[in-house]
Amino acid sequence: MRRKLRRLIPSMFHRRLLLLGSTLALGIAILCLQLLRVTTVNHDIAIVEASQALVQRQWTPTTRGRILDRRGRVLAIDRPAFTFAVDFRVLTGDWTERNARRLAPRLHHRAWESLPVPGRETLIANLSERLEEQVQSMWNELAERTGRDVVSIERERDNILARVDRMHESVSEARNISMLRDLARSGHAISQRDREDTADRARAPIREQRDVHPILSGLSDDIGFALLQRAREVVTLGLDGDGDAITIPVFPGAVVTDTAQRVYPLSDVTVEVDATRLPGPLRSEGTVAVDLRGVGWHVLGETRRGPRAEDIDRRQVYLAGSDDAENRELRGAYRREDLVGSRGVEWSAEHQLRGLRGMLQRNLATGDRSSAPPTPGRDVSLTIDFALQQRVRAAMAPELGLCMTQPWHGPSDLPDGVPLNGAAVVIDVDTGEILAMVSTPTPANEVEEGVWTPDPLVNRVVAAGYPPGSIVKALMLPGAVTRGRYALGSGIVCTGHLLPNRPDLFRCWIYKRYNITHSPSGDPIRADEAIKVSCNIFFYELGRRLGPDEITDLYQSFGVGRTFDLGVGAEWAGSIGPLDGSVGAPLTTSDAILMAIGQGPVTWTPLHAADAYATLARGGVHLAPRVVRDGVPPRAEPVELNQSAVNTALAGLRLSVSKGGTGYDIAFEDGREPIFNVPGVTVWGKTGTA
Repeated sequence: MRRKLRRLIPSMFHRRLLLLGSTLALGIAILCLQLLRVTTVNHDIAIVEASQALVQRQWTPTTRGRILDRRGRVLAIDRPAFTFAVDFRVLTGDWTERNARRLAPRLHHRAWESLPVPGRETLIANLSERLEEQVQSMWNELAERTGRDVVSIERERDNILARVDRMHESVSEARNISMLRDLARSGHAISQRDREDTADRARAPIREQRDVHPILSGLSDDIGFALLQRAREVVTLGLDGDGDAITIPVFPGAVVTDTAQRVYPLSDVTVEVDATRLPGPLRSEGTVAVDLRGVGWHVLGETRRGPRAEDIDRRQVYLAGSDDAENRELRGAYRREDLVGSRGVEWSAEHQLRGLRGMLQRNLATGDRSSAPPTPGRDVSLTIDFALQQRVRAAMAPELGLCMTQPWHGPSDLPDGVPLNGAAVVIDVDTGEILAMVSTPTPANEVEEGVWTPDPLVNRVVAAGYPPGSIVKALMLPGAVTRGRYALGSGIVCTGHLLPNRPDLFRCWIYKRYNITHSPSGDPIRADEAIKVSCNIFFYELGRRLGPDEITDLYQSFGVGRTFDLGVGAEWAGSIGPLDGSVGAPLTTSDAILMAIGQGPVTWTPLHAADAYATLARGGVHLAPRVVRDGVPPRAEPVELNQSAVNTALAGLRLSVSKGGTGYDIAFEDGREPIFNVPGVTVWGKTGTA
């Protein structure tokens, strides 16, 4: 047995020795491979990284480009602002005391060991006095450069100290109560010593006692840049010459930051509306002042402080694809406190609006210096006429009364006085440029009223889908003629309901409401008259003749199913078929009948509607709507429409807002009056309800 053990022990020893040797060999092999990788494979990268470690860079901020309207009005601009902040411990004097004790032994190291305690304390006191002089020098220079007086700066310092002290007292009290409560819950008998220990622990410093605090804000570029440069400089101390010289900042504990703000000068405005042109119950002499906030928010968007991961990724992709990518990546990359476009044009034009920061570079090995001045961001011009934008927004303000439920609006489930949200878009027919785009409400309204829902964030003009309603009747006519489903000059009798034996289905609105028809004597109604009076039966019949395939093609020819990529945010493409996107049975003839009057399984946006009408007004030429002016003329795309049918449709739209048309007048308790009452203005239009 002993012989077996003797044989076993050497065997185990050898195995362990072999294992240790293998491990050591593996470690050496890994180190060799790493050395090989650094010296051969990654040699160039290592050289670059080493050289970069010897490069010292300082950055100067850039400015974001402006957003302008079509007439050059400034809609968004950076307001230069730098903030001068100082460490709380400098404000309290703790910085002076702590650094005097830390630096005195270095400054007097030859004599320090032989000095008695009183001598050391004298040297610490002398250094503390010198450090305090530097702090006071900072206050004096800050006052001189900013045009303030030292007394006001010191008053702000005292206010910060008092505010933080109050915060500390409040937090300490809450901590103490919480800790005593936890002790009591544990069943521990609380002694006086426990109370004292708890009170000491509760008075631990809070974050504000370790942070920097703004002393002066809103400083201009010139002052901010000058203070930023001075904050990087140091002053050398060597009081007795018996030790090492040491350096301290010219501005002890100071941090100068670029806190530029993005402002929208025309977004908050008061618009005077001519009250003599309002409907009778709202009419008055003179003008009505409408106060607006957040005008153009859904178009312009907004910025926020600090990039997110997706912003950084998007920016890197852009910079990597630009000329001089390496330099631009250095100067164009985001820093923690940068302003970043987060919605609307501010987001979509981020790379154009954002500039390149300036760079001062020094090679610590060679002493070589180089610099690049900041490159401001480029301006972005919009097609919007902001004066028109403001007036459309004022017309839709509930305070004016037009977009608020009124007794004379007719039957409604809503009580009087409820604000009505909506959307309006104005397109220049000749160019396709969008002159105004208004969606209500805006987040500014909701914040002001203390209410917040997701609804104000939605740009109803382009991002919300609605049934088209009867305005599509003017599009159905040329579509049906072009496809050979209706002959101009022929008529269709309005019987009140499309199906002879089903008076409860596919009814005309006039039959449903008044039990009459648009053909009281049995005479057929013609196309322009059908648009004028918005006869459902006429267009039901066109839908039946077109069928589901052709009516789908007709809607698609007017843009349903496509977005516009305006750069103002999310867009709804429109839909044909179930809204939930489910795949079911194909469209039926009944669907086509309803779609001919803008009902059934079809949605689009207000911009789709305006774009379709602009195409109709051009006689079948489509110009893509746009909000950002890029200097490229719009590309004309033909939409095949019978020109005689287009003229008939336009004639029907003119009749629709003329006497006898559905858009001509409005009824009140004491009579009726025309809707369009401004002399010299010719209107084509169509009512629609969905």
